[in-house]
Amino acid sequence: MTTEPAPTGGTSVSFTEQMKGFVTRTGGGDPRTAYEKARERHEAFMFELTVTAPDIDAFAADPTHSGTASGFVDGAVVGGRTEVVQGWVNLFVGPAASRSQRMLYRLWTLTIDDEPLTVVGFKEVHDDPGFDIWADTTTLYVQLLSGHIPPGDATSETGHLAADDDRVVGAGILRIETLDFAKQMTTFRTEGPGGLAAVARFGSLFFGEVWSTYAPAADERPPIEEGDTP
Repeated sequence: MTTEPAPTGGTSVSFTEQMKGFVTRTGGGDPRTAYEKARERHEAFMFELTVTAPDIDAFAADPTHSGTASGFVDGAVVGGRTEVVQGWVNLFVGPAASRSQRMLYRLWTLTIDDEPLTVVGFKEVHDDPGFDIWADTTTLYVQLLSGHIPPGDATSETGHLAADDDRVVGAGILRIETLDFAKQMTTFRTEGPGGLAAVARFGSLFFGEVWSTYAPAADERPPIEEGDTP
């Protein structure tokens, strides 16, 4: 998979992320409650996304750190594997001085029966005592919304609608497993000038302490070169 072209003079950075869990249409709009019902019913759900910051300088300067997402989702709730039509990821949303911010995901997809759905989700990052950033950055609380809902709606700040909103047709929780995260660290690609420095800047911004902890484990991967493809 190749990275998206970087704007002229800019440097793009991308990585591939895989998350797995359980999502159902029968557990209501609260992700925690729905997750338990989905797990009991063995309604597995996952996605594999390539997240791209098309221009690392613009990405870092943007208060919402907005990037794109492409890939696929797979689960009984959508009838099997289906492609992401369009996707967005925001690194941190919330007041700069807040002790709690969110990473937001928005994916447009179609079920096997061509029903348009929007997958929205958030990772809640708390500045709590101790090393809790691993759980914060690897747990995604998901809702399925009817239709293709664009950025700028009620979910754009919180990542979710109210659990009783009529547009919510499913919910659940996804997580990154430890081995999958280690693999993820080897998928970084860049296109444009200053490639390795751009990857390091993106990683430091996105993963914080997690990057510092897990990046050394990926040191044996082949060197990343500008224009590389996985």
